[in-house]
Amino acid sequence: MVRLPGLRPRRPRLRARPRPEECGADFPHALLQDVEAGGGGHNADWWCAGTPRHQFHSVELPCRDRYRRPLVAHYILHLPDSPGPLPALLFLHGGATYMWPETLAQEVDSLVATNPVARTFIIIAPFATKGEPLAERSQYRWIKDRYENSIRYVDAFDTELTLECYTAACRRLGPGVVDLARLCITGYSMGAQAAWDLARQHGTMFSAIAPLAGRMVWPPNGWRREEQAFCQLRDLAVWAFSVATDETTYNASDFTWLAEKRGLPIEPTTNERERLPFGPEELESRIWDDNLRLFLIHGSPDAHNCWDYVWRNEPCIGLFRWLATRRKSSVAASAAAAAVLSVPWERSSGRRQYADGWADGWGSGWAEPAGAPPAWRGGMDKGDAWAWRGDSEDDADSQEDAAASHPRSFDGAAPPSVPSGTSA
Repeated sequence: MVRLPGLRPRRPRLRARPRPEECGADFPHALLQDVEAGGGGHNADWWCAGTPRHQFHSVELPCRDRYRRPLVAHYILHLPDSPGPLPALLFLHGGATYMWPETLAQEVDSLVATNPVARTFIIIAPFATKGEPLAERSQYRWIKDRYENSIRYVDAFDTELTLECYTAACRRLGPGVVDLARLCITGYSMGAQAAWDLARQHGTMFSAIAPLAGRMVWPPNGWRREEQAFCQLRDLAVWAFSVATDETTYNASDFTWLAEKRGLPIEPTTNERERLPFGPEELESRIWDDNLRLFLIHGSPDAHNCWDYVWRNEPCIGLFRWLATRRKSSVAASAAAAAVLSVPWERSSGRRQYADGWADGWGSGWAEPAGAPPAWRGGMDKGDAWAWRGDSEDDADSQEDAAASHPRSFDGAAPPSVPSGTSA
């Protein structure tokens, strides 16, 4: 091959993907053409290796990327065979799934296989993985992907888009299948923090949350808006779990604050430790009432993973039995149903119509529609949440370089021109 001076040879494209029937469902290969890039699957039964097609679903979000293309979110759906209406659980994965999206279906399957009570829930598990609009990409943290390329890591779930994905999935199933009085959230690690964020901003929609290994993160000057946060958390049932030595994943002061605001004693009325079967761990229960509990696991061999312990100890801990019994009052359930079943306001006009703020009338001072939720937090200033649709890892590299060169602030500057070869 003739090599011209000053030019590097192009890295070969990595396109080979084994078929799932040849390598098994647990083979961890890339979903770049499938889950992340929206391509087709191998055959009629599998969307990609490890993800059966009947579990994989997509929904168009009511906002667009910088080139005015609709953003599409993907999620795993577990639908029980029992008649409805059934409780709908929003299942939020951890940060490690960002690089291995095929493991999300395995996590959901493992949960329903080991926990018979969880099997009776409708489980909606959205993807916040590489290339997905629900992932807020970090500006400072980088990670090696499966091909040893350095890419931006994920910081968090985009709260508003995650809620849009969840409500759209519930609307698609309908009120005859989904019990709109029993909408609940669980998540682990990064997903637990997202559960807290959703509770702090939209807690009136849900009956209960169960974060595992994740704490509530207050925004800057968040305590100045504690009354607004408490209005969302007032009637929300909360069970939180963490490893006792993993002190960054729980904050007891949040529970004492919430107990005091609810008129409960500041100190837990019950503080007990017991050894449970299936392991050497001890479970410490800090109980204020049945709707506010903090569980700490002592003696765990894992410094962070507490969710496996909780899921396999359902007969003793009873997390999903508790979630199934949490139900909103009729008035609150009606309000939640109206919020879930209503058409998103972003479909008409407003600042959130485009995910990164590049819209017609740039810099003209849009007015928020009446009844609009908090201002759009996504877009280029939150880690380039818009998704490129490249067809190879080479394209992804060049697109990340291009993304790094674009401005990230809404300062009224003109939007960048569309790169050649990309349709607007």
